[in-house]
Amino acid sequence: GCEVIYEATFKENNIFAMADILVKNDNFWDIYEVKASTSVKDYHINDASVQWFSLSSVINLNKAYIVHINNKYIRDGELDVHQLFSIVDVTSEVQNRQDDIPLNLEQIDLMLQDEIPDIDIGTHCSDPNSCDFQGYCWKHIPYPSIFNLYWMNGTKKFEMYYKGMKTYEDIPDTFKLNATQKLQVETYKSSKPYVNKSVIKEFIDGIEYPINFFDFETYQQALPEFIGIKPRNREQLFALNL
Repeated sequence: GCEVIYEATFKENNIFAMADILVKNDNFWDIYEVKASTSVKDYHINDASVQWFSLSSVINLNKAYIVHINNKYIRDGELDVHQLFSIVDVTSEVQNRQDDIPLNLEQIDLMLQDEIPDIDIGTHCSDPNSCDFQGYCWKHIPYPSIFNLYWMNGTKKFEMYYKGMKTYEDIPDTFKLNATQKLQVETYKSSKPYVNKSVIKEFIDGIEYPINFFDFETYQQALPEFIGIKPRNREQLFALNL
């Protein structure tokens, strides 16, 4: 008799599917997938498509929606949950992908029966999402490693890795690093902290009393806590009673 079910869980067609929200609409059910995002991504639709494939064999489905944060909403008074969320109808896209799912499932099943894929680490480990197997695939990477270098993008770090560099000791002296990265490598190799006393002295000498301090912290919040603030995407799942 329940008309709204959170985390409705099914195991059908060899698929374990958990719909974030199922809402009964007359004799049909609507799927609402809640995403920690500010827009609809293609893999969100893939997720909803697999759920549709599983659930449609046991219940009558009507619509599929993706729910995400509306980052255009600015709080003005009490929190307005209807403006806070964007609800996007993806039913047609989901239905158009149904014919592809059986073949995809068959390929996945064959993959699971095969040997562990011989694929090296790379940018695919975190794009579009972090992989649950990182702890296994990255166990040969020591700490610290080239992946801990400051102010260097991931693509360049992997270029270094594919050239045989893992640790700071592996980095040739001729390899181009910025000043901060060079200092990071040098202090690690020498095991001695670096203290620039002249910079510290210059700062202290410039202080004039009385001294006043103003300290503040910033953070991203999915729910705007104060008036005049809009939501920011925070990569974690959240749930609200709509």
